Amino acid sequence: MGKMSITDEIREALSAQKDIAYRDFQAKLIPTIDKETVIGVRTPALRKMAKQFAKREEIGEFLGVLPHMYFDENQLHAFIIAERKREQEELQKDHLPYRMRHTGCFGQN
Repeated sequence: MGKMSITDEIREALSAQKDIAYRDFQAKLIPTIDKETVIGVRTPALRKMAKQFAKREEIGEFLGVLPHMYFDENQLHAFIIAERKREQEELQKDHLPYRMRHTGCFGQN
């Protein structure tokens, strides 16, 4: 079997931190998104993952595939950008429309 892609690795790591009660809580706070697109990973765990994944050479593969499938992936994406001080402006510009759509700030596209 071939090497797992970083996106698959990230999804596996997010699933390992899944908290159904927290997912349900988040879904109530953001009624404009489908509950099935929320894994339910708590923020401290996402920040810890971001620190680990931001150092990976192939992280650009994950950051370059937008929109992400899950709300938690979008959160992780934002935390990875924060971790990666250089290139921060360019990465934020590319990701912002997807982040805002998920939080309902600009409505649904």
